[in-house]
Amino acid sequence: GSDVTGDGTAGNPWQTIQYAINNSVGGDVINVAAGTYNESVVINKSLTLDGAGPNDTILDGNSATGNYYMVNIQADNVTVKDLAITNPLFSGRADASGVVWANAGRKSNIHLSNLKIHDIGTATRSPVDFGTFGVNGGPVNGAEVDNLEVYNIGNADPTAFNVGIFVWGNTPVESANNVNIHDNVVYNIFGSGSSIDGISAG
Repeated sequence: GSDVTGDGTAGNPWQTIQYAINNSVGGDVINVAAGTYNESVVINKSLTLDGAGPNDTILDGNSATGNYYMVNIQADNVTVKDLAITNPLFSGRADASGVVWANAGRKSNIHLSNLKIHDIGTATRSPVDFGTFGVNGGPVNGAEVDNLEVYNIGNADPTAFNVGIFVWGNTPVESANNVNIHDNVVYNIFGSGSSIDGISAG
């Protein structure tokens, strides 16, 4: 594909996922072909991002200093499914996350399905601001997280969190409502401190 000469069709696709997002409109379905995409993405409109399967469509940040939020959801009514998400090279301090919706206000209707999220940041990085997360979710009205495989999530900072699937929101103002986390496989969540969880909500 090409972000210069492509038109977003199956016969003449764009090259990068972010370019496709930038050129989409609310309600679009972006079909991401098999391949490895060395980028992170910001989803700032309501849409569906649909890969060819987590063994075939791979989003790899491939950066030691950036791409610490691999899929950054900043809109309501977003679905991300059928792809793999990783950035094993990241060695910075940030709270590295495979998918995050916790950093841009309350969201509604977030759906993550059939994703493989693994190796988000190096295992030896320290110090770390807050933690390392496969999924890092915050205040929301409606979220479903299903059929994910999350593994190799951790860091070497004894004060940091290490969580496979994390959804926080336990005050009246910052609440996580109608969250359904089911049928996920989470393993090899590690760290040198005590805050190590496969799934943590609330």
